Formats: sequence, structure tokens, C-alpha cells
Amino acid sequence: MILIVVFLKFLERSIPCTVGNLLAVFVFVLMVILGGVWSIPLILWMPLSILTFFIVFVFLNLRVWKLLVYESHGAKAFHDGRYAEAESYFRKSWTMAQSLGPKDQCRGRLLVWSLAVATRLQGNYDEAEAFCREWLSTNKSELDGEYPRTVQVMECLAGIYIILARYRHALPLLEKALRMREALQAEEPLEYAKSLASVAIFWCFQERPDLAEPYFQRAFEIYQ
Repeated sequence: MILIVVFLKFLERSIPCTVGNLLAVFVFVLMVILGGVWSIPLILWMPLSILTFFIVFVFLNLRVWKLLVYESHGAKAFHDGRYAEAESYFRKSWTMAQSLGPKDQCRGRLLVWSLAVATRLQGNYDEAEAFCREWLSTNKSELDGEYPRTVQVMECLAGIYIILARYRHALPLLEKALRMREALQAEEPLEYAKSLASVAIFWCFQERPDLAEPYFQRAFEIYQ
């Protein structure tokens, strides 16, 4: 199953017109032509041509293939609760993404987010904070937009600051995330309610129930 997912992602990531991909297509066309010249039945020659094309295609995009294999294994380990193993695979995949350069920046950012979550769940808050901050620093142009992943990263980082009792750093992130959720509350009311609850919990940590109550009340009204 993992190999099927990897192959589909591989095709998605590798289809762009590159010298390697053009060479793979050329090999495939050449195989088909040779089959016709040698009068080999199509039903026998076509599977061999496709297999040859696939082997050449993967070989010429080997780094992308490895990246996706590591990523898929990491996702499965994460889903099964094996966070240390997932982190190891995500790190390998992240290293591969960095080696691919600017053309795979989107994949690299998603892996940074995956690493932030995996390290946080293991209690490694320093590294989790570093990954969150790196994600946000590479997405500055999206901080004032309505970008769901940005809000998730901000809330994750705020949660880390609360755990570390760095409250003055947490509140601005929670408030900004809440404003961004509020702009989309008609489409995502439950996410907006969660953000309200997060701010309320922050004030509970500060022993300010008077400030927490209005946020809890608004969240409760949405859940109803």
C-alpha cells in the first residue's frame, strides 16, 4: 500500500518537463519502435517497454523517490504513534528535500511542520519551537492571509510557549491566530471555537477566569 501511495506522489512530483523525464519518454518511445521493427507482438513487448520506462524514470528521479519513501514511512509511523521513528524518517525526507533546492520548497515546509509536531509530541519542546519558528520565517508573506497551515503552526508554537511558561510570547500568537480564524468563522466555525477555547485556556493559566469566561462563552455558543 505504501509503495502505491509513494508511486502516485512520485508521479505528481516528477512529471515536470526535465531532461531526465524527457530521456525516460525517449527510451519508452524507442522501445515501442524497436518492438514494431522486430515484429514482436504488442501484448508481449508493451509490458516490457512500460517496465523499462518505469525503471529509467525512477533512476533519473531517485532523490525524489527516496524523499517520498521516507515521508510515507514517517507518516505511517506517526499514525501508529511511533513518533521517534516518524521523526527519523521525516528528518531523512527533509534532508532530501533540501538537496533538491528551491523546486521542492513546498514539500520542505510540510516536512518542517511534520517535524514540529513529532518533536512536540515527544516532549522535545526546544526543537519543536525551532521547527515552528523556521516554518513561520519561510512563510512571512502568508502570515496576514487566511492560510490554515499558518494558523496551525502559530497555535502549536503558542502551546509550546504555554508549556514552557513563556506566556508573554504565547498570547500574541493566540490572538493573531484567533483573528485569522475569525475571518473564516462562517466556513470553519468549529476551528474558530477551538481558537476561542485556546485563548480562554491561556487566561486560565494566568489565573484570570474573568478574562477567560467570555471566550469560553463564545466557544460554547458555537458548539451548541
